[in-house]
Amino acid sequence: MSPETQTLGELLGRYPRRTISQCLQTVSDLDELLSVLRDIPEKKETRAWAGKDGVALPQQPRMGELVGFFDPHFPALLREIPDPPLILHICGDADCLNQPSIAIVGARRCTSQGRMLAERFANSLGNVGFTIVSGLALGVDAHAHKGALSARARTLACLGSGLERIYPRSHTRLSQQIVSAGGLLLSEYDVDVGAKPFHFPERNRIISGLCNGVLVVEAGEKSGSLITARMALEQGRDVFALPGPVDSVVSRGCHRLIREGAELVVAPEQIVESLNVVLPRGDKCVDQSEASPKLSPEQAYFVELTSGYARSLDELIAISGWDTSRILRLLGELELIGIVRPSPDGYIASSSYKVSD
Repeated sequence: MSPETQTLGELLGRYPRRTISQCLQTVSDLDELLSVLRDIPEKKETRAWAGKDGVALPQQPRMGELVGFFDPHFPALLREIPDPPLILHICGDADCLNQPSIAIVGARRCTSQGRMLAERFANSLGNVGFTIVSGLALGVDAHAHKGALSARARTLACLGSGLERIYPRSHTRLSQQIVSAGGLLLSEYDVDVGAKPFHFPERNRIISGLCNGVLVVEAGEKSGSLITARMALEQGRDVFALPGPVDSVVSRGCHRLIREGAELVVAPEQIVESLNVVLPRGDKCVDQSEASPKLSPEQAYFVELTSGYARSLDELIAISGWDTSRILRLLGELELIGIVRPSPDGYIASSSYKVSD
């Protein structure tokens, strides 16, 4: 770690983080910060700081580093936010910290459609050169990371725990894949700190602060994703939201964001156009639906029935009035070409397919 980062770590043992962060809004270097802090009372209980410069992930060699506020690798966008972290523990490729990026967040208990949309948008946006940022949580976050990995794009996971205490534990393998693929794990907490409820709202300001924009895929009315979106607006970032069925509980948060001014998007290229940043790859953002096969009228009808949310076999029989054998034949044909697939809730159409007019 750099001498400046070592000094910041020692200051964190003597002053509250927010006190130091507030001072950073008015100073330009470490010497000025030290001068300002001399006139501020220290904590009643100070502690020695022992920063761990390196992270041991399961099945991976020890790697990683500490990046402080005054280090060259510290994200430029993150320096701009009102309450920046002072020290980042990272594991992976530090170049991810200063690349054009988009955060993709949403409900932990997302629908099949939400999972598909998170992967589709992450894949398409990763393909054109965005680093995909999310929180490694269950649901939309995990599928955003997976969508980026499927595009061989960089993805950054911002954690609410230390890097040696991956949370949830079931995503340890996913965290390894992110690092192995040239991505990055990041946390402001010491490497051996476990996840605590208040960590997640704190880390949300980092997710939004790192990025040029934030996309909310699905969110309930009290979702943590709404906190990320609110922080993004406060930080001057663009916020995008996907609309969903009017009766969907996990779309109410997105609909609220849209009413409050978030940009309604239905395709990845809309985000590229809105952000208008220079991307490393510079490729055209192509919606996968452009390569979709032609369907018969019967097949197209069933894609329409299963678009948006899943339908059970009984529902499909009741709506169409067709017999079971005819419906199963059509579903089999659509599964074979990858347009409709079974889910825990029934049959659902791929979000990347659009029925021709």
